[in-house]
Parts: sequence; C-alpha cells; structure tokens
Amino acid sequence: MRIGQYYEMEDKDIGRTWIVFPVLVELEAEPVITLDWEQTQYKWIKPSNLNRYKTPCDLALSLACVL
Repeated sequence: MRIGQYYEMEDKDIGRTWIVFPVLVELEAEPVITLDWEQTQYKWIKPSNLNRYKTPCDLALSLACVL
C-alpha cells in the first residue's frame, strides 16, 4: 500500500476546491465490481495506457503521487 501526498484540485466548473488523498493498494484477487447510475462500464488498464482514455482531469497526477 502506498499513500501519496495530498493535493488540492480546483474545479472551476462548479467553483469548488477538492482535497485529493491518493492511495494505491495491491489486491490479492480481482474484485467483483458493481456499477451504479454514475457509470455504465469499467476497464482495467495499465498506467502506461492512461493517456488513451478519457479520465478525470487529475487522475494522472494522483497516479504519479503513488507510483
């Protein structure tokens, strides 16, 4: 488990500042994923392929904080 340095992310669209606490954990087995109304699909990807997908704007920064 790795805990990265927290940082602030300003969301100008809604006028809010988020405090992000990046955490990376390694699981022993692939978890069962249950989606709700916010998501329609998911996909496991390698960090090196992150730029190929539309992700939250700070996901690359969060990942960099823990790798």
